[in-house]
Parts: sequence; structure tokens; C-alpha cells
Amino acid sequence: MPQCREVPSRRRVPSTKITVPGPPADLVSRPRLLTVLDGASEAAMVFVGAPAGFGKTVLLAEWARSRDHEAVAWLSADAEDNDDRLFWSAVLEALGGCGRIPDGNPLRLLAVPDAPSTDLAFLGQVADALDELPEPVVLVLDGAQEITSPHPWQGLRALVRHQPAGLCLAVSSR
Repeated sequence: MPQCREVPSRRRVPSTKITVPGPPADLVSRPRLLTVLDGASEAAMVFVGAPAGFGKTVLLAEWARSRDHEAVAWLSADAEDNDDRLFWSAVLEALGGCGRIPDGNPLRLLAVPDAPSTDLAFLGQVADALDELPEPVVLVLDGAQEITSPHPWQGLRALVRHQPAGLCLAVSSR
């Protein structure tokens, strides 16, 4: 009798990790920087870098809130994202919560394998699913300096290298 092999599932991701932060009470809008981000959203990747406390998260969150809310997937990075499976589970959950991802799109159902960043079939499925989108989405990876393991970066590099038409990756880091 053949054995059934269980497909690795996603790890649980707290909703606060994949939710755009609200504005601070003392928000100072930066319209010039928002305009620059709007113009760059056609690129495969956008990078926002500055020292701690300079408002990277506030800027990206304001930008995300000013866009079509269905077009932005948010991921607040932390030390747990050094676990490759948790990182890719969070990426897929963030993308799955994005309204531009149709119900039947594989991004909503794709299981995360044991070593996702080195699994070319998995990364290919993610890229293909993004390519199928009728309109692109922006995936914001906030606080990327928290990810020190090379594995998540290896997978992201592979994904961006394929430049799925349906993805703009916006990364903030110190």
C-alpha cells in the first residue's frame, strides 16, 4: 500500500505581522517622498534605507494607506523570519491577504516546503502565480535588517531575479 506523504503546510503568522501599521498621532506627511515611491512602484524593487528612528516604517505605511488597499501586502520582519519556512509562510499570508490576489490564485493555497528558498519548484510557483495577476501588487518588507540568515535573502533574490510582472518588492532597512 503506497504511503501518503503529507505536504508541508504554512506556519502560523500573527495578523499584526502582516497588517499595515496605523499612523502615529503626530504624523508628519512627506509628500515629496510619497511621490518618489509612487513613481518607483513600477520597478521590480524599491529600497528605503535610513538609520533607526528616521521614519521608514511611517513613510511606507502612509504610502501603503494612500494606495489602493487591495494592492499592498505588508510584512513586518523580525528575528523569527530567519526561519526560512516562517518567512515564506508570512510572505504568502501577506500576499494572500491582498485583495488583488484572486481566490483561485495559488498564492492563497501554496504549501511551504521544508527549505523554500532553495526549492526552485516552490519559487517558480510563487513567481508564476504573481505573473498571473491582472494588476501588480506591492509587497512591503519592513525592518529587513532583522533578517540575518542568508536563506530568506537567497529566495527573495531568486524571486526578484525572475521579475514577476505582478510584483514590486519594497524593502526598508537600517
